[in-house]
Amino acid sequence: MQKLTYLILTGLFISSFGGVAECQAPESKSVIKAKEYIAQKKYKEAFGILENTTEAAALTLLGECSHFGHGVAVDYEKAKNYYLKALKRGSAEAANHLGRLYVNGEGVTKDPKKAEEFYEKACELGDQLGCHNRDAISKTYSE
Repeated sequence: MQKLTYLILTGLFISSFGGVAECQAPESKSVIKAKEYIAQKKYKEAFGILENTTEAAALTLLGECSHFGHGVAVDYEKAKNYYLKALKRGSAEAANHLGRLYVNGEGVTKDPKKAEEFYEKACELGDQLGCHNRDAISKTYSE
């Protein structure tokens, strides 16, 4: 299980804040600006931009802020809700994050099968990290 968590966390580190999301729609200028504000720890400005849009990338970023405590207290329930909204709009990155919540039991009951389903969805949306995580969790729990 530690090896699985390491593999998934390593992949999440790569993807966090837009690392490997080539399969995603291009980000709007407002989301790019919000990411710049977050990198500068100007959270109030970032949230002002993000809370006024419903695009998948913005919702995913709001989920990451709640999930990892960027400018707000960690709130897994809020993160999950943002990720689910982003996934409905086609965010593979949000699907990956949902998988992480379920594989680690962050704010939800630990459920490797549900995690695998979210990773599969990310993979279907064209995200290589989702494919990697799906394969890692599948191999870990089939052994």
